[in-house]
Amino acid sequence: MICQCLGGGKQAAEAVKAQPEVKKSTHVAEGVHSKLSKSAGFRKSVYVTRTIHEDALAILEEKFNVHVWRSDHTVPREKMLQEVENVSAIVCTAADEIDDEILSAAGSSLKVICSMTSSLHHIDQEACRKRGIILHHVADLCADAKAEYTIALLLVTCKRLIEGSDAVRKGEWHDWSPMWLCGADLKNKTLGFLGSGQVAYRMAKRLEGFEIARMLCYSSDSQDEQPEWKDVNVEKVEGADQIFAESDFIVCDLPVTEETKNFVNKTNLSLCKPDCVLVNTSRPEVINQEDLLACLEEGTIGGAGLDVTTPEPLPPTHPLLEQPRCVITPHIGTATSATRRRKGIHLANTVVDMLLM
Repeated sequence: MICQCLGGGKQAAEAVKAQPEVKKSTHVAEGVHSKLSKSAGFRKSVYVTRTIHEDALAILEEKFNVHVWRSDHTVPREKMLQEVENVSAIVCTAADEIDDEILSAAGSSLKVICSMTSSLHHIDQEACRKRGIILHHVADLCADAKAEYTIALLLVTCKRLIEGSDAVRKGEWHDWSPMWLCGADLKNKTLGFLGSGQVAYRMAKRLEGFEIARMLCYSSDSQDEQPEWKDVNVEKVEGADQIFAESDFIVCDLPVTEETKNFVNKTNLSLCKPDCVLVNTSRPEVINQEDLLACLEEGTIGGAGLDVTTPEPLPPTHPLLEQPRCVITPHIGTATSATRRRKGIHLANTVVDMLLM
């Protein structure tokens, strides 16, 4: 039976926070790096598909033979098929498709897969269940960083900061003009959350100081985690239509399921106010990107801020990048040094616990 550990939570966060600094290790530049365990004869191996924080690597290297793909690019498919052979654990990212072929290449020695993501959408969970492989991912450890980033993306988009910065660089900044590049205020407006996960919850707590008139929240039936919202002034609504029709700003915090794929589409975007701003830092699949492009071109909505897109990376010639009211960032919603360290240490300790229990 598969053991799916939904990482994070208060205990995990406290454990990571208490983790002392560990001795730094020296690594080679790029490609696959292997460091043998200090315990002679210890045969278990761990494969890490991307460079993670050195403190996390040091924890793994104390116990196992560690192989690291040291590159800023995704492991080539054929290379991964070779490198995972006979490993006991894989530490991977959302860019790594872990399917039955990868599991077969690893063989029966594979016992644990830890993902540096907030979901397991890139892993064939049914294939893992059949093989008895333990799955683990981080969730709450990323929520604070992503909540802050989503607020930043919302402000950058609705205040038109990127347009203003570009105008300066293009020499378009002339005499001061009262109506040039006017953005939107958050004060006395309505903000709607699509989804009631930890990111939405922590955003709501932080946004109370902006004096937003109303915060609304719609939860999909498939959303597993329902945090306590008693300490924030948020109205739960029964239907998503109310979010689209009444909100000045809409934030997506939805998991990817059959129900939520293309959840944001032309039909419900047509309900929006013409100056509504949509922000998504969750998963790209919850938005029909072609519909969003059409609505931006037609002026159905006022703007969009996206940290996730289809595909990733987004080609520089993609038509969304030609939309001045669309701000796109390269999937860096949880990219803080502290968060990366916490995630890495948490996953390294999980691998140790699972393989040596």
